[in-house]
Amino acid sequence: MADARLLVPRPMAEPPIAMPPDWTQSSGPDLQELFRRVWRRKLMIASIAVGCTLLTAAALFAISPRYTATAQVMLDPSQSKLLDANQTLAGLSPDTEAVNSAIAVVQSRDLADRVIDKLGLMRDPDFNASLEPPTWFSSMLDPHTYLPADSADRIAKLFAGDAGSPTDEVRRSHNRVVEAFLKRLDAGAAGESRVVSVSFQAENSRTAARVANAIVEEYISSGIEQRTASSKEVNVWLTQQLDTLREQVVAADQAVEDYRTKNGLVESRGDTLASQETAELGTQLVMARTDRAAAEAKLQQVQSLLASPQGTESAGAVLQSPLIQGLRAQEAQLEQTIADLSQTYGERHPKILGAKAQLADLQGKIRQEIGRIVKDYTNEVAVARAREVSISSSLEQTRNQVASLNQSDVHLRSLEREADASRTLLENFLAQYQQTGSEQSFKQPDAIIISHASEPEKPSFPKKRILVLVALVAFGMLGVLIALLIEEFDRGLRSMGQIERVVGVRGLGLIPTVQTWLGRLRKPEDYVVDKPASALSEALRSLHTGIALSANAQPVRTVMFASSLPKEGKTSLALSYARVLAHAGKKVVVVDCDLRRSALCRRLGLRRKAGLSDYIRGTAELDDILHPDPRSTALIVPAGTAPATSATDILASERLAAFLRALAEHYDMVVIDTPPVLAVSDTQLLSRLVDKTVFVVRWEKTRAETALLAVRQLHDAGADIAGAVLSMVNLKRHARYGYGDAGSYYAELRRYYVG
Repeated sequence: MADARLLVPRPMAEPPIAMPPDWTQSSGPDLQELFRRVWRRKLMIASIAVGCTLLTAAALFAISPRYTATAQVMLDPSQSKLLDANQTLAGLSPDTEAVNSAIAVVQSRDLADRVIDKLGLMRDPDFNASLEPPTWFSSMLDPHTYLPADSADRIAKLFAGDAGSPTDEVRRSHNRVVEAFLKRLDAGAAGESRVVSVSFQAENSRTAARVANAIVEEYISSGIEQRTASSKEVNVWLTQQLDTLREQVVAADQAVEDYRTKNGLVESRGDTLASQETAELGTQLVMARTDRAAAEAKLQQVQSLLASPQGTESAGAVLQSPLIQGLRAQEAQLEQTIADLSQTYGERHPKILGAKAQLADLQGKIRQEIGRIVKDYTNEVAVARAREVSISSSLEQTRNQVASLNQSDVHLRSLEREADASRTLLENFLAQYQQTGSEQSFKQPDAIIISHASEPEKPSFPKKRILVLVALVAFGMLGVLIALLIEEFDRGLRSMGQIERVVGVRGLGLIPTVQTWLGRLRKPEDYVVDKPASALSEALRSLHTGIALSANAQPVRTVMFASSLPKEGKTSLALSYARVLAHAGKKVVVVDCDLRRSALCRRLGLRRKAGLSDYIRGTAELDDILHPDPRSTALIVPAGTAPATSATDILASERLAAFLRALAEHYDMVVIDTPPVLAVSDTQLLSRLVDKTVFVVRWEKTRAETALLAVRQLHDAGADIAGAVLSMVNLKRHARYGYGDAGSYYAELRRYYVG
């Protein structure tokens, strides 16, 4: 443990003055000191850890083991797309929302009800607590155990209140079973996948596996049933809608045809007759204009050729008439004949004249034929123009008719759009009707079981080994924490250094305890007699040396042992000290000045003997109050038989001072045992009558504040304090603190002692 509150040392004749607490005297954590704190409390830590762990293990073994079985299903949206690749009406999408939805369905009350009814879990005591046999505790609380049936029923009704009808009780019992069922059910996604793991916990491994498998099977079958029921409902609704839509389509088509007929919007090849006629007249008008232009061009060309000097020849060449071409051939032949005759005959020869007459007649025929052709061209132009005018007039009339029909076509298109919309809706409903009808006959689930639950061989709860190990570690840490808290709040003095810093007096040594092999403490006053070379005897000799060295010049003849509180080892120390000096050949007398509660007299059996109080009051002589010590040559002066109420008067009398001076003259050492300093003022009165005062501090028990207060009172009374000793020191435990006292080296020094 860290040091107690530090105090400023002052001269021995003055009381010490307290300083602020600073037990560690270090600015940071001292790991070595922390380890010492834990190590010296190791038995307590081990007791807490082992004891609490054993209790935990007992509780774990008392708990009924539970087994967990797990089944897995995989959401398969492709199964629902076999009928329609573009829709997922009944399927699940492979996303997180779909997986979470499946988990919610698995953990739903409706599904739990189905499984409970299927497996008959209402009759299983593991789920229905009302079926469990009564325990001793419930039997103690049941009035039927002590009272007649009628009285017990009345008391039970009184405490139960309005229990409701039997139906309500069955419903509440069923709800409790469902709640117990859902608490044992756990479902979750298996990583980043479409696999849902369903786990169930039960006291029976077979039940756990059965329930887990039933849950996934009911999940799949309920999905199929739900889709089938939905398909049936949709089919009924679609059938009704289809009848209505068929009537609407027929009515819409009839309205279109009636309007078309009424307004002359007769169609041919997807268009109205007026539109087709307009297009055809437009085509004919273009052709008529082309023909008229061609005829006018021909007529103009012929007329221009005829107006030229060689008009007839040019026109003949241009006009590709077979008749003209034949006449031209004859004309050329006649001209050749005339040329040939001119070489033989003269100009007036009948043959030449006859040939020229034929040529003139032939040319006249050519001109006549050309005139006829020109007249035909003129007629052709007139006909083309007339045809063009007629077609243009017809086209204008037709266009006016089309414009009128287009006004009517606006309403027609509106009727057609309504008819088309009704027809499209009818087609969609027919397709949906066929799809839902196919789905009813094709009952493919949207999830598949990829792993059935098997009976677990080992329980999932409690994990006894792990929990026991965790409990051991946790309670070990708790023990360490408790030990550190105890050490932190423990203000007991444990070293000479603490006494000198806190109390402000010199440390005179450690007085060890003596234990038997069974661990019980032995009386030190008897042990120093039996083992004069023991560590205890040597510590008392060192104490005597320290007392002697504390005096300046005069020898110390009277020594008083004082302590703060009772049971600090003061009386045993005084008697042991006296016996050690007696064993060394000194004349020693022990005076018991604790006139109120004499511990020395109880130890030596001198409670009813004449003693100090009798001598001071004059009822006994000196020889009557000196009793031999049964284990040494020392003499004992008991407290006497006077009442405790007169203790202060006795100790404050001059006769007591004279008595002590007389003993100091006749004996080598007078050892005085006193009452606790903080209990009564007797010790303060005695402190002025002795040479030295030894202040006794019980190791680990006496608090620093308590010792400081007692020393202050002794200083105030004028006591000459030789120093302080730590009594009842467990040297083995003291060595763990590492204070640097002689007790810290007990293991190395014990070879010097015997016993």
